[in-house]
Amino acid sequence: MLAMTSVKFQFKGRSAHAAAAPHAGRSALDAVELMNIAMNYMREHVVQEARIHYVISKGSEAPNIVPPDAEVWYFIRSPRRTQVDHIWNWMQDVAKGAALMTQTTMSYKLLSATWEVLLNKVLSEVGDSNATAIGAPPYMAEEQKFGEAIIKSLGKEVKGEAFDTKITHPDLSKTFPNVLVYSASTDQGNVSWMFPTLNFRAATVAKCTPFHTWQMVSQTSTPPAMKAGLTVSKWMAASALDCLTKPEIISDAWKEHNQYLAETKYYSPVPADVKVPSFKDLYGIEPEAVPKK
Repeated sequence: MLAMTSVKFQFKGRSAHAAAAPHAGRSALDAVELMNIAMNYMREHVVQEARIHYVISKGSEAPNIVPPDAEVWYFIRSPRRTQVDHIWNWMQDVAKGAALMTQTTMSYKLLSATWEVLLNKVLSEVGDSNATAIGAPPYMAEEQKFGEAIIKSLGKEVKGEAFDTKITHPDLSKTFPNVLVYSASTDQGNVSWMFPTLNFRAATVAKCTPFHTWQMVSQTSTPPAMKAGLTVSKWMAASALDCLTKPEIISDAWKEHNQYLAETKYYSPVPADVKVPSFKDLYGIEPEAVPKK
């Protein structure tokens, strides 16, 4: 999975009446917009696999007032942590430049930062063996029919099983980092650089289900999702048992892990004084203030 940094930039200016005295104001929103323009020009000059997303999380309240406060929230993603760091360092210069151009002040709040997931062939072989022996989640005909309804609700044609029951074996012919990259991010990436780590995935949702949709959310507590979770638990337990009864697996996994660390030194991308962000830090409101539908 992709390495990522999540950060909010805050700009502070000076309010003024936008019609009567615009010269007296300094627009924080101008700074945000200039930063975003510069970041969009930056896209041409970073690795093509990088992803830079943003939203203007605060832009002031009314157009007849020069915005004194504004905020933009960025995600930086890329296959390697070093690539994210390169963009992150450049981004800070961009933000400083936007503040200079608008005579505003800039600060930022780092929310999270993760590494790419480091794979381990030794553990992958163990996990693949157990997944093959135990088998895929036992989806029933009525569950497959439910999945077909989900796929149709997306306007797509049902082809084959709605919930995949095929065991897909890992391609162990490739060596990290020359492996398939899944376009998402997880804080498990940080853990994987500290300890040899094994990942399992099972079909908890019907094929074609896109992330961040009601179809995805609606399937998370259904029988197919529960069966997938239980089956993966069996894969995990069997693999843990193998590690406990065959110490050579652990020693071989560490040997492989340390070979990667010899080439890439792990460090925490989150400074020690950064606190875990609260719901309000992320979304600007307290959890109880979320409107109920």
